[in-house]
Parts: sequence; C-alpha cells; structure tokens
Amino acid sequence: MTKKELLKTIRAHCLDCCCGSYDEVEHCGCPTCNLYPLRFGKDPTPKVLSPAQLEKLEKMCMAKTKKSQESNAEGNVEDDTH
Repeated sequence: MTKKELLKTIRAHCLDCCCGSYDEVEHCGCPTCNLYPLRFGKDPTPKVLSPAQLEKLEKMCMAKTKKSQESNAEGNVEDDTH
C-alpha cells in the first residue's frame, strides 16, 4: 500500500467512525486516537516515511478498521419500537 492509499484509507476510517460527517471528523473528540493527526487524509509531517513506518501505520489502520466494522456489525440491530 502506498502512502497516499494509506492516508485515503485512514480518512475513510475516520469518516466511518464519525458517521460520514466531515464536520465531525474536523471536530473529532478523540485526540488520543493514533490516527487523529491523519484524519484529514493528509500527512501533517510531509517527511518521507520509511517502509517499516508505513507498514506499522498500515497494520494499525487495518486493525482499527476491523475493530470498527466488528462493533458496527454488533450494533446494527435495528429496533422498530421507536
């Protein structure tokens, strides 16, 4: 995965986490999240990352995306009593 693809994946994860709201991503209330500085899909530090750093970010992103998908799957039971 290239750096650009990784940043796009992180952006997509952040949008998913914030229910698709760009405004919520901008005002994210979880600054302790490891992906917080990357939530806009842009690298805040435009230095070149080493392949090892890219791999670490990719694994972290994939783990967060998987965790988010699992929690969404568990919480997607619609209640028709409202």
